[in-house]
Amino acid sequence: MKIVSETDQLHAIIVGSSGGIGKALCEYLLQLSNVNKVTGLSRSPTDINHEKFISHHIDITNEESIIESIASVEEAQLIIIATGVLHDDEMMPEKSLGNLSAANLHRAFDVNTIGPALLIKHLSKKMSPQQPSFLVALSAKVGSISDNLLGGWYGYRSSKAALNMIIKTASIEIQRFHPTHTVIAFHPGTVTTNLSNPFTTNYPKEKLIDPDGAAERLLNTLDMLGPANNGQLINWDGTRISF
Repeated sequence: MKIVSETDQLHAIIVGSSGGIGKALCEYLLQLSNVNKVTGLSRSPTDINHEKFISHHIDITNEESIIESIASVEEAQLIIIATGVLHDDEMMPEKSLGNLSAANLHRAFDVNTIGPALLIKHLSKKMSPQQPSFLVALSAKVGSISDNLLGGWYGYRSSKAALNMIIKTASIEIQRFHPTHTVIAFHPGTVTTNLSNPFTTNYPKEKLIDPDGAAERLLNTLDMLGPANNGQLINWDGTRISF
């Protein structure tokens, strides 16, 4: 069954709904006739005005905030965690060991690993128990240990590698009790968002994609996947990336 395009009365939960990819996912889903509701969870207000859209504030680095924000959220067949940090006003990706700092490593792991782990802990209880359901966390190809040939970006690479292990481990437990559920990590490609924009100056333009295109591509790819892909790191084109 195609979870996105064929699930009747689909309810989707998007964490990070005010971000580039998260907002685009919400807007794309709201165009689908089979979608009954989209719930957006975000630290910042989500600028979407639609009768099928519900928004809640969330701080993914605070477990109490996670619990409070999803208390009234109904069961869903599709849950996507579209959060992450590569840089901010105080942090940039490390080019060498000399750039490592405890504060930046804590920040990377808080947002890219611990937050999603706690989200999975609580949102997995919102997966529809009677229907095939997806839980997807946006990861990154640079989080693949076997694919790391360039080095650098210590905090981001390591926190995404740790996220991949969280996903793999959770997928085993969740599918043990719900064989039709699918839990995966997903690499959306290089998307022109605030996260990646400072690093795309010399990147081949033909390999870049805007958030709307990335959202459509992600959701179309999910329709090709199922329980056999449980626990995998999936590339934007549907192929598997080795850990």
